Amino acid sequence: MNGGSMDMDIIKGIINRVVAMALGGTLTINSIDHDTKNIEYCPVWTLDKNSKQKKLLRIKARMKGQKIFSDLNKNDVTSTGLTMYEMLEYLDKSDAVRIKFIP
Repeated sequence: MNGGSMDMDIIKGIINRVVAMALGGTLTINSIDHDTKNIEYCPVWTLDKNSKQKKLLRIKARMKGQKIFSDLNKNDVTSTGLTMYEMLEYLDKSDAVRIKFIP
């Protein structure tokens, strides 16, 4: 039996739970074990005026089937102990779906 595949499944399960718990106050999460795959998200970037570097401004997120996105900003995420970049990394590694935002 190969432990690597099982280890990755466990890690992904933990990441999915972290995402679901972090977004539970913003989105309607019914099951932290199964609802992560129903999250759609899109990072919103801005350009730092001084450094001219791309900077993560907020993350738009919604549950599949909803028309309106919720904006996750620094204040929403830091209460979970995560930075915006860590939240985006967790979303990217979870079962959540990254989509293109069209205003």
